[in-house]
Amino acid sequence: ALPKATGKVALDKDYMSRIERLIIPKFRDLSSSWARGNIEKLYSLGIFEDASNMFSPNTPMQRYDFAIAVGKAIDLRVLEEEESKRKQPTTSIFKDVRKTTKDYNYLQSAYNKGVIFGTTPETFNPDGNLTRQQAAAILVRALGMETRAPDPGYMTTYADDAMIDDYARDGVYIVTELGLMSGDGDNFKPKDKLTRAQAAA
Repeated sequence: ALPKATGKVALDKDYMSRIERLIIPKFRDLSSSWARGNIEKLYSLGIFEDASNMFSPNTPMQRYDFAIAVGKAIDLRVLEEEESKRKQPTTSIFKDVRKTTKDYNYLQSAYNKGVIFGTTPETFNPDGNLTRQQAAAILVRALGMETRAPDPGYMTTYADDAMIDDYARDGVYIVTELGLMSGDGDNFKPKDKLTRAQAAA
């Protein structure tokens, strides 16, 4: 026979995990946007941050905002403030981005890991826009999958494949295969500006 169990059960203890409600901002211009679910999810996760009540989904995505969002999405580890004072250079890695800019450490970490580059060795053009092929190349580098195309310069099945720059062709192929980006009909439209809605998706 088994020994009789002894002890006390605390019925007033709360053993359930705490469920915290994700904050989803109310945007006035997303009611008919195809990317509404993606956009709201990214805000609830803290990947996008904005105090405005307008998202402007069809506005071109800015380079700095995309770099920071990608850095947060792949959970780049940024240096703690005390460590950064000792190890980081006293000047910004780019002449046109101040070290005091919000989330600068994500940009530096993404740059150091080879995820994103400047428009020149000294400038980043933070307010500039991204093309769809640039976004594809960045996403693939962020995932560490830039060498996964069958061959360097692998041809895509898009009708406008010839318009894709050589540096981005592997990236476009990989993001298409992974379902991260898709074309518009038979075309990828690599030189079109990436919209904020497309960036969120």
